[in-house]
Amino acid sequence: MTTILRIGALACAACLVAAACGGGDADADLVAALEASINADSDAFDGIDMDAKCAAESLVDAVGGAEEAESKYGITVASVEANPNFDAELSQADAESFVDGFWDCGDMAAVMVAGMTEDGSMSEEDAGCLVDNLDTDIFKTSLAAEFMGPEGDALAESAGEEMFSAVFAAMGACEIDLGSLGG
Repeated sequence: MTTILRIGALACAACLVAAACGGGDADADLVAALEASINADSDAFDGIDMDAKCAAESLVDAVGGAEEAESKYGITVASVEANPNFDAELSQADAESFVDGFWDCGDMAAVMVAGMTEDGSMSEEDAGCLVDNLDTDIFKTSLAAEFMGPEGDALAESAGEEMFSAVFAAMGACEIDLGSLGG
């Protein structure tokens, strides 16, 4: 086999592998559009150290790539560019997968502490203790429900009930007096 034929055969094989594995440029293009959308939304990660590209990649990976994003949810580069604040309602499996990937895109413990202390009703020390004593799966489930639209309401309610019990247990472990809360 001549060198030209070998190169051609290898190139064809590489194209077939890329096509079989999916993704490629379409996935990268969708990630770039989502990243730009996240970065353009000044409220998306207000004051939070979050990697927008990581979050975009987590969404594309969770739904199975650009082709699946379009077929399942109508998410395309064009739809993201036309409506940067789109609201896709993900299936529970895709929402949970997205949140699992998204969780490592920033310091989620700091996000939770900031949320607990922003109104001044809880000290950073107490909030940090609570976060350290809570199972992150409860937070992940609650967050996943937010990406499911109305289909996530029952999951959110269940996670809320579990969170309520877990917070009281963590407050005991942290020796936080309920009377000290509330500003």
